[in-house]
Amino acid sequence: MRLSANLKRPKSMINDRVAIVVGHTDDNAGASMAEPYAYVQEYEYNTVLSGICSAILTKRGVDNLVVLRDGVGIDGAYKIAIQYQPIAIIELHFNSTSKPEVKGTETLYGGIEGAKLLADYVQTEICSLFKRGVNGNGNRGTRYRGFNDRGGKSLNHGAAIPTIMVEPFFGSNVSDSESALLKIGQLAEAIIDGYFTWRLASQNLTGLVN
Repeated sequence: MRLSANLKRPKSMINDRVAIVVGHTDDNAGASMAEPYAYVQEYEYNTVLSGICSAILTKRGVDNLVVLRDGVGIDGAYKIAIQYQPIAIIELHFNSTSKPEVKGTETLYGGIEGAKLLADYVQTEICSLFKRGVNGNGNRGTRYRGFNDRGGKSLNHGAAIPTIMVEPFFGSNVSDSESALLKIGQLAEAIIDGYFTWRLASQNLTGLVN
């Protein structure tokens, strides 16, 4: 479902806030893209992506906060994010593997109520952008992470705020990297469209459900 870029916040979402956490830090910047884009690492790419996501949310009338891990780590970043009292928290990453042929999109969620549904909507939007198939062909699906799993500490922080970790592409795959660089603005729109569709859908349910 692609939403209008001019979509404004409905009156029912007047108090919404979204926190966007940038994965990794300037000193520990995460995975690199494949050559010839190896100069781009997760932290750099997702710092830019977070700024575009923030601008889209602001344009649509949703208050938001971008949180960096620099100097505070995962615990400190999530303390800041939770204190902001957002409706949702979205953490930005990209994937990497030693197998350069692997590509695709996956979205991680933990045990917080509402997180799986948010992950499903965001995953759908990103796969639509990158033309990932419904089953396979780069659509790696949404994946649950417990506290002790990779990324689980972020996704199971203890507050009742649906939280997801977005892994839109494999930086270790050349074509994935090229698409991500060319479509960074569209990727931001897809992530925020996923948030909006989740938020609107959740209002038709009794609470936020998994």
